[in-house]
Amino acid sequence: MSTHDLKSLYREYVEAVWHRRNVAAADDYFTDDVVDHAAPPQQGPGLAGLKATFAMFLEAFPDFHITIEDLIAEGDKLVARVSFTGTHRGAYHGIPATNRAIASGGTHIVRYVGKKVAEHWAHSDDLRTRQQLGLLPAPGQ
Repeated sequence: MSTHDLKSLYREYVEAVWHRRNVAAADDYFTDDVVDHAAPPQQGPGLAGLKATFAMFLEAFPDFHITIEDLIAEGDKLVARVSFTGTHRGAYHGIPATNRAIASGGTHIVRYVGKKVAEHWAHSDDLRTRQQLGLLPAPGQ
């Protein structure tokens, strides 16, 4: 598959799952046995675990929006640098809704097998997100 195809698939995934809030669409973009190296501790294995995390996130941040800042592809891997926004309106990893807005970002690396993601790695600015939710003091407080 070309690097252009990988980038198109990633854009489609963001639109279908996150912007249309269609967790079931993840079936089209991930293998059943996908390995999520960045999974939160409570996430189950494979696609079912990933979809449960997606659903929890979309319930917690119903207006969640991802902006793709950069996409870099080589071979069977793609790197996405993203920014995101949302409002905390539901439970998030056991944290009750704060009704606070977040604006943060992260980097995702995915490995494709055919047209589906088989592995995922990520680094997100969780510290900044927790500060914006009021869970941790901001610098200088």
